Amino acid sequence: MQTNLITINSVEKTAIFSRIRLLQKEIINVRVSDIQQGHNAALELFTLSEKIGYQLGIAEAKIMFAAYQYFRTSNIEQALLYLEEAFHILDNEKEQSDSLPWAYSIKGNIAWRMGDFDEGFTNMQKSLEVAKKINEPNSLAWGTYLVGGFYVEMKDYDKARDCHIDALRQFEIINDVEGYSSSLAGLGNIHLALNEYESAITCYEEALSIVNQHDMKTIKARIYNDLGVAYQSLDYIEKAIEYLEKSYKIRTEINNILGKIASEINLGRIFTSLKQYEKAENYYLKAIDNAKSITANPRLQKAYQAIADVYKKTNQPWKALEYYEKYMETNAIVRGEENEANHKNLQIKHNLEKSKQEAEIQRLRNEELKEANDLIKAQTKHIIDSITYAKRIQEAILPLPSELLKYADTSFVLYEPKDIVSGDCYWFTDQICEDSTERVIIAAIDCTGHGVPGAFMVVMANSLLNEIVNEQKITEPGLILTKLDEKIRNLLHQDTAGEDTSTQDGMDLTIFNIDFENGNMLFAGAKNSAYQVRNGEINVIKGSPFPIGGNQFKKGTKIFETQYIKMKEGDMYYMATDGFQDQFGGIDNKKFTKKRFREYLLSISHLTPQEQYETLHKEFYDWKGNFAQTDDVLVMGLKC
Repeated sequence: MQTNLITINSVEKTAIFSRIRLLQKEIINVRVSDIQQGHNAALELFTLSEKIGYQLGIAEAKIMFAAYQYFRTSNIEQALLYLEEAFHILDNEKEQSDSLPWAYSIKGNIAWRMGDFDEGFTNMQKSLEVAKKINEPNSLAWGTYLVGGFYVEMKDYDKARDCHIDALRQFEIINDVEGYSSSLAGLGNIHLALNEYESAITCYEEALSIVNQHDMKTIKARIYNDLGVAYQSLDYIEKAIEYLEKSYKIRTEINNILGKIASEINLGRIFTSLKQYEKAENYYLKAIDNAKSITANPRLQKAYQAIADVYKKTNQPWKALEYYEKYMETNAIVRGEENEANHKNLQIKHNLEKSKQEAEIQRLRNEELKEANDLIKAQTKHIIDSITYAKRIQEAILPLPSELLKYADTSFVLYEPKDIVSGDCYWFTDQICEDSTERVIIAAIDCTGHGVPGAFMVVMANSLLNEIVNEQKITEPGLILTKLDEKIRNLLHQDTAGEDTSTQDGMDLTIFNIDFENGNMLFAGAKNSAYQVRNGEINVIKGSPFPIGGNQFKKGTKIFETQYIKMKEGDMYYMATDGFQDQFGGIDNKKFTKKRFREYLLSISHLTPQEQYETLHKEFYDWKGNFAQTDDVLVMGLKC
């Protein structure tokens, strides 16, 4: 190396350094969006840095090599080797590298995928700490985004959402479109994990609109894949196949082997569900070949199990048995690899901590804390699993927002529960009335409390409304509310229980009875109002001042009046609970307020319902920012 330094004159060395600086910037700009371009730049950086003995450049090139080996070829062993060499160089260098946070994030990502969650998370935290220390905004934003992804896998969706929103703002500040679109897709993944498929699709499509303006094939392929999964969950099979195949085509073009395997397994699953077993078999066999080529045993295990199921369903028992045995063999290997990795990690930690008695004592304390923490986590998981199952029951009971479109294709529902289960709900049905007109009856309901207590009230409200309207054929809004109030008070013994046992539980709601054909609407409200936008003005349609349920008013004293409204073309009608207007946020952490909410509805009322939904959704999360959500949020809109 010294010989090279002697033979290079100062002018040439200056020119090489100038080229190295450009390459370093190029790698940072493309290392996520175009790994191949980043790898090509790293090859040149490595050659030039070796030529002049520039150790920092060599280390940064090796970090890019590691990224290429892991993200593109899935060669984990080689990726870790490059990282080890890079860390060794950087430990001996006084100059701080802007790529160091990225190196920690790659190492953390690898550890996470190998099942060592503690090691993975530790490295991601190091990445963020170093990025803050050296004030490297690009790595800080990407590190925040990746931590958000980790929280998604840990099913801690509140922290995941906070991370992705934080990353979104950071990417916006530094004008990083790859990061911004990735964070939007990350928010979509949270909605997808929570079975909020329409919200997930909204995030994905917004991210896709950005990606389509730039040549970001890797990110585009990932968004296409996630859109396919979301549409499959909604049983929009043709759209699901369309997006999954688009993703697969791009991943094949750029030779993203890990991505190809994921696409092949997803396509195999969807064709299995369609009983198109030949297509499913073809994709699973491709996934098996690709997984073997890079020793991706966890994905190979999934492919073996899936194709065995195909052969079972197509009455090919010997093939089914053959691949099931391969699945079991691979399963044993995967478990063995996980156990071996865990054993090695424990041994390394033990050797490091054994050198000092104080460190050993601290380790034992940490173990005790970990056991207690694991117990708390297990108990918390059990509770969350139970609540999540309750969410599925609640979702099964309530109609899908998309079902409202069969009554009015110019409507939207913004539904953002505070917790896993919600105390707000929407309800609608259709009835043929005595005058032979078809009426659509829509309600927006805000039950006492949120979370589990509110969810119990939601189930009760849904059941009672079905009984009153669908079974008893009562369709006048005021009479519906009167009957609902009577039934709630009776069920909760609010008129007979003593002061110590009586509850004030109930609900506020608004309800419309709509004759779309003739443009007639009936309205009633219980301690809640609706809004009408007509000729550029917003009007409050006031409901009665009484809630449903509770014993603060004597039996028989509540009056729920029915109001008649003649709808006009161009009218916009809104029903909402108080969650949006009561949300704390903004610069001063104040409530959004009812007045601002009305003015905001007026300002967006000229947009299409879908555009209004997207705008309201963005406004809510922009206002909330990093503050906790105050209450369940429900806003329903209907355009005439």
